Amino acid sequence: MEIEGFCGCCNPVDIALLPNDDVITYEKGLNRIKVYDHTGKFKGVVAGPEQLTPGKAANVCTLPEQCQSSGFDVAADSAGRIHVLDKAAGTIRIFSLKGD
Repeated sequence: MEIEGFCGCCNPVDIALLPNDDVITYEKGLNRIKVYDHTGKFKGVVAGPEQLTPGKAANVCTLPEQCQSSGFDVAADSAGRIHVLDKAAGTIRIFSLKGD
């Protein structure tokens, strides 16, 4: 449950690489996007449930069938921006890391 790790039984469920080889992860249940360096060291949270699912409670899944929702997909562009596809809402959100 620590922020540097992953909760539940099957997280992360989506990953992407930034141009500098940092890794972006999407964690279902809590709806959290994080960044790790190329060695796996935690760097920070890109977006949490407040940005991804405002007004909805986080749900920690202990079994895969508990988190069978639409979820999010992540991708990174050549400028280092993080694109998040919200499949339920049919929208794409774009995030930039602080300092970039």
